[in-house]
Amino acid sequence: MAKKIKSLYIWVFMVSLTFSVAGQDKPYGVVPLQKGLPDLGTTVGRYEQPYHGEIASNDLFHALYFVKDRSDDDHKFSLFICYDDTLSLTVTSTSLQHKNGTYHDTVIITLKDENRHLIPLELYYHKDKNELKYHWVHSQKSDRQNPGGYPHLIDPKVMIGSLAPDFKVTTQSGDKIRLSSLRGKNVFLEFWGTWCGGCIMELPNVVRLREKYPKEELYILGLAFYDTQQELEAFLEEKPLNFPNALIDTSIVKAYGVRGFPSSFLIDTTGRVIAKKLRGKRLFEKVKTKIDNQR
Repeated sequence: MAKKIKSLYIWVFMVSLTFSVAGQDKPYGVVPLQKGLPDLGTTVGRYEQPYHGEIASNDLFHALYFVKDRSDDDHKFSLFICYDDTLSLTVTSTSLQHKNGTYHDTVIITLKDENRHLIPLELYYHKDKNELKYHWVHSQKSDRQNPGGYPHLIDPKVMIGSLAPDFKVTTQSGDKIRLSSLRGKNVFLEFWGTWCGGCIMELPNVVRLREKYPKEELYILGLAFYDTQQELEAFLEEKPLNFPNALIDTSIVKAYGVRGFPSSFLIDTTGRVIAKKLRGKRLFEKVKTKIDNQR
């Protein structure tokens, strides 16, 4: 029987890096996509021309499905995760990147306990063949049961409770900010990019967070990656944000172990990370709990 992992949540983010077409040195699984949705005995939303294929996960999940709607935008896809044989289900959608006729992305499956592990998975969708290639990143072997390799669990670089790595940036308004100079304030860092659809969807929540809490209680800083100065300026001119933003390079991204976007970190008044990957409702609940406890 498949292992029961009920305490998993999945967040799927579009990674800014570009991945090459599948090479021969990696163990890739090939999944022909079948018409229809997997038989899960539950409503999973509207799909006009759905196709699906199951991804082998070495029993990490009861079942893991890639689902593509051929009637929709070529870039969109969904992952259906069944955690156990009761078919409890999570459906998460995101977008593929298109390059040289291939649609691809890397998704990061994250355990609920953020101090445990991340599980990266490469996906390559071939529209003409209507098939999916997949590879569990960092896997060094494959077999008949797991042709795409084995899920490789990665320890996060910045742990809950650890000191947030220090850095210095210059915001779009010209202010120079060093993270360590903000000690005594709660700090919320939002890693994002103008190229990232999921980031754009999350920004209104960060704007509402700024409206809810004064900067004396919560300092919010946007960190834009993989953008040019011109791209960020154009975006902020069209859609002004009520918190400072700065362009960053790979050194800050690597220091925080950010592998997907958007990504966020909540830092307390002593400079320690107290939460990560906060989005939507969970973002407001966590910040409210922290700040209310200080009042």
